Amino acid sequence: MKQAFRIISRMKGYTALSLLGLIISLSGTVIISRYLYQEWTIDHFMPALDRTFLCCVQIEGEGDWRPIETFDPNHESQFVSPVLNQSDVECWTNIHLREMYAVTPEKGETFYPQALSVDSAFAQVYPLEAVEGTLELRAKGQCMVSEELAARLFPGESAVGKTINVGDGDVNTVVGVFRQPSTKSSIRFDIADYGDGDFYAPQNSIAIGVVRLREGASVSDYNKRQPEQRLGMFSDRPVRYGLQPYTQELQKIFAKGYWGEYSCVVPSASAAHLWMLLFVAALLLGVGLFNFVNLFAVMRSHRRHELHVRRWKFDVALTLAVIFGLPLIASSIPTNSFHSLREGLGVGFQFFISLALLMVSIYFMRQLHVMMSADPGFRTKGLLNAVIYPPSNRGSWTQGEWEAMMEKKKSQTEVVRQRLQALPYLKGIDVNEDFINGSFPVGLADGSSIDMLYMTGGAARMYGLQLVEGVLPDDSLSMKDYACVANEAAIKALGIKNRETDLVQFADRIFWTAASEKYNPPFRIVGVVRDFNTGRQSEPVRPLILMFSKWEKDFLFDARQMEGRNYLLDVAEGHEDDIIRNLKDLEMELFGTSELKYQWVEDKRLELYKEDQRTARIFVTFSLLAIAVTCLGVLGLMMFDVRRRFREIALRKVNGATFRDIALLLSRRYLIIFGIAAVASLPVSLLIVHRLMASYTIRTSFAWWIPLVSIALILVLCALTLWYQVWKATRIKPYQILKEQ
Repeated sequence: MKQAFRIISRMKGYTALSLLGLIISLSGTVIISRYLYQEWTIDHFMPALDRTFLCCVQIEGEGDWRPIETFDPNHESQFVSPVLNQSDVECWTNIHLREMYAVTPEKGETFYPQALSVDSAFAQVYPLEAVEGTLELRAKGQCMVSEELAARLFPGESAVGKTINVGDGDVNTVVGVFRQPSTKSSIRFDIADYGDGDFYAPQNSIAIGVVRLREGASVSDYNKRQPEQRLGMFSDRPVRYGLQPYTQELQKIFAKGYWGEYSCVVPSASAAHLWMLLFVAALLLGVGLFNFVNLFAVMRSHRRHELHVRRWKFDVALTLAVIFGLPLIASSIPTNSFHSLREGLGVGFQFFISLALLMVSIYFMRQLHVMMSADPGFRTKGLLNAVIYPPSNRGSWTQGEWEAMMEKKKSQTEVVRQRLQALPYLKGIDVNEDFINGSFPVGLADGSSIDMLYMTGGAARMYGLQLVEGVLPDDSLSMKDYACVANEAAIKALGIKNRETDLVQFADRIFWTAASEKYNPPFRIVGVVRDFNTGRQSEPVRPLILMFSKWEKDFLFDARQMEGRNYLLDVAEGHEDDIIRNLKDLEMELFGTSELKYQWVEDKRLELYKEDQRTARIFVTFSLLAIAVTCLGVLGLMMFDVRRRFREIALRKVNGATFRDIALLLSRRYLIIFGIAAVASLPVSLLIVHRLMASYTIRTSFAWWIPLVSIALILVLCALTLWYQVWKATRIKPYQILKEQ
């Protein structure tokens, strides 16, 4: 330990550089580690997470599980839910995930927070920390809010006991304020209200059931005991209920788009992304540690006579002191004639990692650009998704309340219709379905499945779908006509030989007009459109069936369907700001809020690449950090090298050596090491890219200029790092150096 302190105290400049490089690498590693910990411990704040499950249903012939509400045993239902088997169930709760949930305080404008409707058992399954009040909701009209929402609704005041208006005039009393979980949660919400006693699904919501089994209960045995059942008119095939792991199944269901988009569900990062980050963190840490150890090892090797170094045996306790332990480990490296090799290996390893990371980073940026700029096969520019009307948050109405609400909606509907149709730069108005990544799987009669997408004829034309043959239905087509449109991939997947005669037979009815309908007629294909990809361009084009219905268009300005209506607006180029301003003014005039919910279709498409963008940014950022640490290491070694070779440099200057001669003398070794590292890093970079891009259907080539740019960038940075030391070496006065040494 004395030797470690002696090195640190006598060589302050080198120590500072080594510590700075180590701090940079450790800081980057800690940042990544915290993110990885958050992702790998999602929902771990829930007690007995390993015994907590999502209630699901599986239809015969479809491998995927679907979510379903966990009904109370006393609830009258046409089917039996799993919790009726009480022996293994400790507790359960019903949760409705809400969307477009309007909240208005007594004084102030309307907010649209992330919201849930829950029952009285929610607090048992989903624990939260109470800041004030109680978090147990037991009666209609009660709600709890997060600290953040409480501060927005009632700034500077206690929220408990305050009332807020919800949706169409309902009043809720805040009974508690909660703090968000300290770790990541799959469901994040700012307000939860008590559901109706019947717990009928509120509008603009979906239901999930969460079940916790007793300790020691086997979920596999539990699922095996569930009987096969049938869902009445909704399916002629048997179904089976079961419990699936809460976090895993919740994330899977939302990733597949069964429920569309609900902002209260927080997606988790993909496993590939997390392992990639772990790999980057390990490399960055390795660069910092090699830089730190290498510099002290070199100093120790060259100053062994001055420091009277004796060999140390490895002591496990020394590893606890990172800052002082590393120089000690460095000083314990045996002194021999291979110190130059040891120094070269350390610097070479840093060059190798920096080059590999930078090449992979540049490739990722190029790949991301190719995917984001690739033609998806449909139009996105100038199309706007907007929700003009706030929804009703109520599940039931009295006759008088319903009539009053309808009169109000009719008046608002007419105002919106007139305003929108009067805008000269609005070229088209239609219904917005979940088009971007909005398809969902449906079963076919042969047991396979195919993706389906609902839309109107007007929306299809606004999106610019390209017709190959047949017709693109207009808004007069009804689903009663049993007609659909397929993309080219679907025609191939279905084995359609003659579009006019071959039919598509679904496993279940796609729609019902009466409970008595049992026959499941096939659909004819009236048109074929070119393949288009509503998902990420790295994924293959899915075989897709388009279902058209005039019903949605009929309800475009119908007050009966004004609950959170989504609109697709075709805006003339150059008037993007004008349409947003007009819509916000309309919202404020009719509903007293400026929180317009809108999104441009192009932005929504680019959101699909969020994780790719995050991965690319991480690679670039930590590549630059690795380069910075490497440059610090080279700078430290060069400082030491120049200092110990002052006499040699002085003699060479006396003999007429020029700046160029001295520069080559001092940098030749580093150039050779850099060249070897560059050659070694190229195949490794190609291997990393190949493994990471294995599942991508669209892959850009590893262009020849990527390694050249990477090599040039690091070479220039290292040259700048070395230049000052070389310049300082050429400024020495030979007579002073020779006199002193």
